[in-house]
Amino acid sequence: MSEHDGSKSPGAPAKADDPVTALAKDIFARLAAATYGGGKAGEADAKELGKLSLRLAAAFMQAWEEANAEALAAERKRRSFSADDLDIESLLKK
Repeated sequence: MSEHDGSKSPGAPAKADDPVTALAKDIFARLAAATYGGGKAGEADAKELGKLSLRLAAAFMQAWEEANAEALAAERKRRSFSADDLDIESLLKK
């Protein structure tokens, strides 16, 4: 499996434009700051915070997509184009 054929091997880095990964990084930074910030040594393992961050980000994205499914469908329809949308008869009349 290679980067060029579109397949992902386990442990392969996610694409930079992956919204779940971007959100997980933000969540991780906030959790780590809350856990380890202020000079206090937190009890949480950084690797476990990373796993939690990824699960939270994936859950948030799934909930967001479900909550916004109708709006997303309407937006896709608004942006799509079909030849059926054309009124050719009115263009041919003079």
